[in-house]
Amino acid sequence: MRVVDGEVGGIAQRRVHIRDLLPAIRSAWRGDYPQRYWQQDRVILETIMARLPPGISVLEIGAGMSPLVERPCRPTGIRYVGLAWSHEVIVSVPTGAYDEVIVNPAGGDLPRLSRSFDLVLAWDVLHELPSASDAIRIIRSYLHPGAMLLARIPGSNSFPSRLRRWGPRPLLRILSRLSRRDKLLGPVPCRDATYRDLTVALSGWSTSSVWPYYVGARGVHDSPLIRTALVALEERRLIRGDINFASHYFINAVL
Repeated sequence: MRVVDGEVGGIAQRRVHIRDLLPAIRSAWRGDYPQRYWQQDRVILETIMARLPPGISVLEIGAGMSPLVERPCRPTGIRYVGLAWSHEVIVSVPTGAYDEVIVNPAGGDLPRLSRSFDLVLAWDVLHELPSASDAIRIIRSYLHPGAMLLARIPGSNSFPSRLRRWGPRPLLRILSRLSRRDKLLGPVPCRDATYRDLTVALSGWSTSSVWPYYVGARGVHDSPLIRTALVALEERRLIRGDINFASHYFINAVL
């Protein structure tokens, strides 16, 4: 297999040969994921913990049963607030996991949170809203000047996102059972979570970076065929430099 050189998002692409993919394919078939899956998680966690000095106010968007930063890991004096999409989520939140939980079923702007936080965390939730760009605009209103947004968002052009957007429901049910990934049956993801769109959405911030990374096969333990196919596909995207087709993006932005 060979891919003609091209360019995506201003980044030159390289040819990809089947031999370039073989190590990742063999590893995925055995049940192992490429090292980037764990290395990038560690880098992101270290980035978050470095932005948690004592005494700041933190908003975690998409609050659930387990906070992104558990209470024992938080420095002294941090106010840690969760923003949930539904009242059902609040029922399952353990006592003391958050200092406060706010419910916002519509996912729209909440004026009472204006300029209330030093840091906003959003982990794999912004894609469930109609527009990632609108979500970033709303988050901006919650931050003090000089405050920070750290977010991970699944890419709109990744294979799982496209499958959820266009795949027939019977096919999604079959693939979900094979891979044990209920998210395949979740909400249709937004269309503007690409490297290009996210960069534009952050253009008015003081500093910002969007890091593409490729971890779309995470959690597919019970179907070697699906796991291997996803790893091979994202490995090809990674080698080619298809940054607008990454499985996820990590946003690090300062207002």
